[in-house]
Amino acid sequence: MPEHVQEIIKALENEVEEIDLELNAQYDQADNIITEYWSWMLPESSRRGRGEKNCLGLRVQRTKTGVTIQWYYNKWYKIDGKWKPMSKYIKKGRKATRYPEGTIKGYAKAWEWERAWETENNLSRIRGVIQKLTDARKATGILIKKYAEMGEVL
Repeated sequence: MPEHVQEIIKALENEVEEIDLELNAQYDQADNIITEYWSWMLPESSRRGRGEKNCLGLRVQRTKTGVTIQWYYNKWYKIDGKWKPMSKYIKKGRKATRYPEGTIKGYAKAWEWERAWETENNLSRIRGVIQKLTDARKATGILIKKYAEMGEVL
């Protein structure tokens, strides 16, 4: 493989590393927002009666190619005398960076709605950055593969 092709591939691999570092930073930022949300939610919910406790949840996860930030809904069932949650992911749309207002409102209790929507607004900006970073990571990976194939031919 020619040296200039190797240099290009190395530069692209460095770009992937930089993108991964930024994805980690976005994960940390989302995690901080979610931790702040739960720090408010848990004590607030515990002050409520059984029918008014929150069922809306929020999580950030690392994936093979990026980061996902998801709302979910817990439905409680009594199994063998104990209450157990069954979580259901709330859909936002595959390429959407924001959950629709009506969707969050439909799952949130009246007392938690305003805080949940404020949190969603903050997280939607992060989702937008994450989407651009994962698109760039994918495109850079394709370039690396193409240069490697081209280098073998030269």
